[in-house]
Amino acid sequence: MSKKQIIKRRKPKKLLGIHVIGSGKGESILLELPNGECGIVDCFSPSLTKKHLNQTLRLLADFDVTRLRFICLTHPHEDHFRGITHLLETYQENIEEFWVFPARYIRKVIVHLAV
Repeated sequence: MSKKQIIKRRKPKKLLGIHVIGSGKGESILLELPNGECGIVDCFSPSLTKKHLNQTLRLLADFDVTRLRFICLTHPHEDHFRGITHLLETYQENIEEFWVFPARYIRKVIVHLAV
């Protein structure tokens, strides 16, 4: 798949698009890169089991995004990573890079998501 096919409706621009999803309790940021690729910074969902409540997934679907350039988790607070499993399940092999905070905090996240 070529990079131009990553977003079907949106053509590459020379601007950076920034979409902040859910300020307050939980937050996600969708970045539309100038080359047409997309990345996600943090991902909150009010439910670990109900994917349809994940606003980040809904926005990605609305934009016809089929591949993510990156996912970035900024820090190990639940309101920043609680929806990440939905992204990993949905995009599986279609995530180029996964950026995460220092390893000493990973156990806290894994324990929380395993519940």
